[in-house]
Amino acid sequence: MRQRQFLLAVIGAALILLPASSPDAAARKPPWRAWKSKGHLEHTLTGRVYAAKKGLFLTPIELADKLAVNDYILLGETHDNLDHHILQAWLINRIAHYDRRPAIVWEMIDLNQSLALANHLKNFKLPAAKLGDALDWGKSGWPAWSTYLPIARRAYQFRLAMSAGSARNEDVKEIGQKGLASVEESERERLGLDFRLGWDLTRALRQELKASHCDMLPDEALENMQDVQRYRDAILADQLLAAGSRKGAVLIAGSGHVRHDRAVPWYLRNRNPDASIVTLMLIEVTEETAFAEDFVPKDPFGKPTVDYVWFTPRHERTDPCEAFKKQLDKKKK
Repeated sequence: MRQRQFLLAVIGAALILLPASSPDAAARKPPWRAWKSKGHLEHTLTGRVYAAKKGLFLTPIELADKLAVNDYILLGETHDNLDHHILQAWLINRIAHYDRRPAIVWEMIDLNQSLALANHLKNFKLPAAKLGDALDWGKSGWPAWSTYLPIARRAYQFRLAMSAGSARNEDVKEIGQKGLASVEESERERLGLDFRLGWDLTRALRQELKASHCDMLPDEALENMQDVQRYRDAILADQLLAAGSRKGAVLIAGSGHVRHDRAVPWYLRNRNPDASIVTLMLIEVTEETAFAEDFVPKDPFGKPTVDYVWFTPRHERTDPCEAFKKQLDKKKK
């Protein structure tokens, strides 16, 4: 690891000295100075990078330097915020310029799509825009493929391996109905699901799940939902370990999946204690507070559960709780 850090420092210094590749490059603004989202642009934290455990601010370049030396780099996002994907793409570009070639593991692509993904990637001459069609993205329920295209373009540019990250829908559905008991015992052990989170972390997970569903779900529904979340995290970790065994891997996922205390990093550590793991959350600012510390997610003991936070403007969207309420009302009819 020390040798890698030394090499990255040397390469980083060289990159700073390199001239722009074209006249336009010099004039091109970095993504944190050309926001697509417009909510709270003037917030004092917008665009700033915060080292949560040290309580210090960094530059984006310093952040990329610190991420690049790790085996597993977990980038948490808000799915419909285009700026988050542009920043993820910028980080992948920066890391690749340090002569790293990590695999990209996507939460948005499930294991059933692995073959379609592999078949498409046999020919990198096809434009990245076509990958969405190959994966039938329009029917996936995720934001439009154009939102994720910046990431795919960087992966194509550097010929990075790409892997599905999410569990199969049919497995998730079965666990949602029957809990983790529906998973073979040997598979539970392999994935690390036989390790208990502990009461404090379990309670915190249930509270988060309830809040994320607008406090509209009955308590009895949370038991299996908690099992689903654990299974999703365990599968994401499994895919990272498989994809990154040689060159490391980058995870593109929702911010809830990159928490150190009980999400994907927890399973990675249990299965590969020697691996270096780093997490970044891209977090939208709100007008409620101007203090970075207030945005940092904490574990039940008050410790930060993420290494770095990059603050962004807020994407304007309809109230998700209103949409969820309508969805529940439809099911009742």
